[in-house]
Amino acid sequence: MADATAADFRRVEFRLNQLEGRGVRDLVARCHCKLATWATDHGWLEVATHHYDEAHRHAGGELRRVLDGVGNWFGRTQSFTLGSRKDSDMTRFPWIMDRADNAARREIDDQFKRSFRSPWTRTITLGGASAVEGVDIQSAELQASWAGAVWLMPAIHRLHAALILGNSRTPVDVARGIGLWVRGGGSQIGNLIDSSEAYLTKESVADLLTVQLRGGRNVFGRERWLEACQTLWDEMPDELVDSLLANSRLPSIATGYGLEATELYLHAALLNRSPAMLERSLDSDDASIALLARCLSPSLVEALPLRVIGRMLSAVVTTASGPHEDWKSRGWSVLPRLWRAAGNEQDLRDRLLALMPHGSVPEAAVSVPEFVPNSLIDSSLQAAIERIYQDIADADRGRYAGHASQPAWNVARLLFATERHDSTAIAALVEMASSGRVLAEQRLASLNALRLLAEHGLLDAADVEGALSARKIASFMTDDLSADQRLDDISRIALRARFGPVFDLDAELLAASRDPDTRVRKLAVDSISWLSRQAFASAARDAALLGALYDPHPRVQAAALPALWRGDFASESVRRVAHGRVEELWPEAHRDLRLAVAREISRTDSVRGDQDAKLQEFAQVDRSWLVREYAKGSGSAFGD
Repeated sequence: MADATAADFRRVEFRLNQLEGRGVRDLVARCHCKLATWATDHGWLEVATHHYDEAHRHAGGELRRVLDGVGNWFGRTQSFTLGSRKDSDMTRFPWIMDRADNAARREIDDQFKRSFRSPWTRTITLGGASAVEGVDIQSAELQASWAGAVWLMPAIHRLHAALILGNSRTPVDVARGIGLWVRGGGSQIGNLIDSSEAYLTKESVADLLTVQLRGGRNVFGRERWLEACQTLWDEMPDELVDSLLANSRLPSIATGYGLEATELYLHAALLNRSPAMLERSLDSDDASIALLARCLSPSLVEALPLRVIGRMLSAVVTTASGPHEDWKSRGWSVLPRLWRAAGNEQDLRDRLLALMPHGSVPEAAVSVPEFVPNSLIDSSLQAAIERIYQDIADADRGRYAGHASQPAWNVARLLFATERHDSTAIAALVEMASSGRVLAEQRLASLNALRLLAEHGLLDAADVEGALSARKIASFMTDDLSADQRLDDISRIALRARFGPVFDLDAELLAASRDPDTRVRKLAVDSISWLSRQAFASAARDAALLGALYDPHPRVQAAALPALWRGDFASESVRRVAHGRVEELWPEAHRDLRLAVAREISRTDSVRGDQDAKLQEFAQVDRSWLVREYAKGSGSAFGD
């Protein structure tokens, strides 16, 4: 059916409508199931939905029950029949599922063997080459398609994806695996794509989005397609960018974090890549443009044309009562930057401030400090301090209702925005960081806030003495008590490190940079990189920074990069080896690392040495639009 046309589908349906006799209804229903499966493979979702409806109309008994279970895939109601019931082989298809089960069992067995295989053992495979996932799962998928078992296809697609991605890192296989996971209704699509991004190429990204997923036309549930696009917005082909922007309609009303919000955030990101579509978007109504303005990335605002900025601000202030309640607190890191880019007009600031909820003051203040009056900053700071003491009191009584508000970060943002030392606010943060009853995430937020303030010279060691000693964390609401305890410990060590060589922390930081937990390693490398940039070099820190470039996680790798360009090394030969390691990593480097390299290169006045020149050359032709823009030098307009 790979070469079937729409006319072929219509001809088959015409023949099916002419069938008469006993048992014909079940036959017609199953034939429509096959047509629905094949139409999906072609990317004809409307045709597939039509054939699903026809199959459901003709089906009876157990076939209708299993079709009801996948109704949501076709935009219909999903329903299940409760109670014990044994379906026949013609809906369970045990011979198909046996194939899938064999593939899964073999993979589990192979994974277990690999876990204890000696690193000095070589494995020799006899026979011809076959697909990395094996023939069993391929056979199950083909048979399910031929049988029209649309209710089995999602689970088989997900298993097929897991087998591919668990065994291969080639760009073609990674694109295939991601495509199958998306088509199978897999969850956390963005996380999957991000974790596999390093193994993609420009060609495999295009293959994933335009061939495997057919531009979203074979993906049931638009939210899955949008999540895939949002994760790869800076890497998708230009033709797909223009197509998505041309065919999308901006909603004028959006609630919560649903489909409309995802569509708006994706649209806002893609507009940076298409100047023509950016101008065209200004023809939308004020309500849509106002929502779009709130979804812009703050770091990309400066690159927008002045006419676009003015149109967006005008739409925001003229639709003051328009946004849904969920949206009134969104976008306050963006709107002040739009105001600043438009010329800091006083009347416009007053109109925007009238729209801003009090809870958004810290976000707006840290984005553009001059946008928020001091009176608002003072009242917001007082409210955040009171919230901290309230959370501590609640924790002492065993209540944790307000832990999601994270007032510690609000305090840090407000002090950072005003660049002032406030002993009362710092004392509240220290109290939270020293409490033995608050949740681990509340204490970590306070430690992170204190570390930020210390980095910018807004407090000294005497201010935070009470937060520097180790504390035993609460043993509840944690997935891994040991890892969370080590994270708490390194957070306090990282805070001490912000006071330079006052504390001898090389041993602790070096050990933490080798910790099994990624969060601990990243925080340790962040601290070592910061010390290096403050001209505090040592052989142990050199070793930790070089070791970070061999870390399996790209964020840990990226944390070491600022020190390579802007820090001091005890040994320049270590720096040269580290630069060579970055160059070695590049072909399979994650976007986080490539973007960090491009940012560092764009910071320097001139490219230093042949290694930097080669990295800049790599970045200028990178598959990511963001990396290319930074490499060209225009990335400096984006901010940090």
